[in-house]
Amino acid sequence: MTAEEPSTIRSESTAEPPPGIPPDSYLNPRHLSLVEPSLADFYDAIREADREMNRAAAKRAAAIYAAQRVLADVGRARAEAAERAGGPRMPWSPEEATKEEFTCEVGALLRLPRRTAETLIEASRTLAEDLPVTREALASGAISYRHAQVIMEQAWGIRVDDDPEAAARARAVFEEVLVPDAEV
Repeated sequence: MTAEEPSTIRSESTAEPPPGIPPDSYLNPRHLSLVEPSLADFYDAIREADREMNRAAAKRAAAIYAAQRVLADVGRARAEAAERAGGPRMPWSPEEATKEEFTCEVGALLRLPRRTAETLIEASRTLAEDLPVTREALASGAISYRHAQVIMEQAWGIRVDDDPEAAARARAVFEEVLVPDAEV
């Protein structure tokens, strides 16, 4: 079944709602059973398409993170080359220039405003480095990208007395509790 294939109506069904349940004029089981392929097939296709989109969002985040890591190495190499050259100091460090380049490139590639590209890059880093349970749930299609965004936004606020290790442990507990509730 595809979106282009029209459904057909069968006329031989006599399905009635279960006893004690009043007929619903809009979602009457008798009417729903007349549609071929069944609405359940359409719902399954919708659910699977959504899971594919979630998996694709995780794949995009992983690709952004990998590119970001490679360009960080490029930025460090530029900084070292600039230091060795001893020429005039640029107004931006090579690392900042590389970060700016990457943000602009991601924004242009995905047709996103600058701030949205920055947020997407930070979200990709967060999924890769800080929220492995969320990343895996998104990659499997078990949660939506919107669920992952909400989890990330909340996790960004987790601070523990300026102790990064304690904050990481707190994020892990946070994920263990929240991700199962977000699964679709």
